[in-house]
Amino acid sequence: MINTFDSFYKRFGHQFLWPEMSFAALSLIPIFLCAWLFDNILFLKVGLITISLFISANRLKYSFLIMTLHYSLILIGFSLLYLFLNTKAIAFVFLCALMAWGCIYLAHFGNKLRTVGNYTFIPAVYLACEIYQNLSSQQEWLKSYWQFVKLTPLAWITLALFYVLFRHKLFLTTSSTKYKNYPFPDKGEPIKNCWLPSIAIFISVFVSALLATTLSIENPEWLIWSTASVITSEPRASHQKFLQRFLGACLGIILGIGISQLIPHTELIYSLAVLGIMLTLTSFKNYFIGFASRCFFITIAAFAISTSSHVALIRVENVLLGGIIGLIFLNFINYLMQRFNLGKNSSSCI
Repeated sequence: MINTFDSFYKRFGHQFLWPEMSFAALSLIPIFLCAWLFDNILFLKVGLITISLFISANRLKYSFLIMTLHYSLILIGFSLLYLFLNTKAIAFVFLCALMAWGCIYLAHFGNKLRTVGNYTFIPAVYLACEIYQNLSSQQEWLKSYWQFVKLTPLAWITLALFYVLFRHKLFLTTSSTKYKNYPFPDKGEPIKNCWLPSIAIFISVFVSALLATTLSIENPEWLIWSTASVITSEPRASHQKFLQRFLGACLGIILGIGISQLIPHTELIYSLAVLGIMLTLTSFKNYFIGFASRCFFITIAAFAISTSSHVALIRVENVLLGGIIGLIFLNFINYLMQRFNLGKNSSSCI
């Protein structure tokens, strides 16, 4: 038995990014304590902002000022998307596409900046869609907005405390050199010729967001992000990522459904599953393992509050449909690049 455990750990344990996962968990503790103390599930959603700020701060080693700017951008993006969902759907669609385009085009100024773009777009679109879909009536949309927004400073305060207390260690979990309080982030190397793949992601996200709003697709944030996430500058890499996401979703959901039959369906299990979802964003070296784990915890969370596999199956459908939309337009743009010799000297910006 011990030998079996050791063999499993050697094969699977080294896939964990232990420092990142440990610090990320510590940064989320105040959020989950508040959710428990005040019996308010909205605090768990604030955790998505917390983990987004943490991941960007850790990878770019940015300053307190940049962290504050990042928090502000997330809040602005969320507010606009949430407003447009209620008032003008086409504006929501266009803004989703524009934010997705920005995720990639930021790499023109430094390849590490896509992390900031991704972790501005992800919390903005996920939170806007989730909170809007949970409205009991249209008349409640403004009340629900303020109920959530007034809690979001906790995410900023938590990371600010970490910045003050651990600024020489926290944002260097992947580096052994001593952290220096640079006024600007470590942007990485600037990448040229990003506009063509940026067009691919703009068009594909526009289409997926349009489908999500016109067809009233459940959990549209999964469809929108699944479209954006498969876009890379190389079709082969995109196809591989799409396959990893689809197989990871299937594996994670199957395991999640199995485990859900053996554990109680309580608020505690739901909270722990939400914590697991957030930690998978930064805990694994292997993308397939990370995404499969994320779908596993999504399934556990879904069963904990509904005792149904419906949400999990919607996840698979949206991952599949979103990935297909992304690949169609990416391949079309790559065809145009080759047909008109537009990408001969372009370099990867994704």
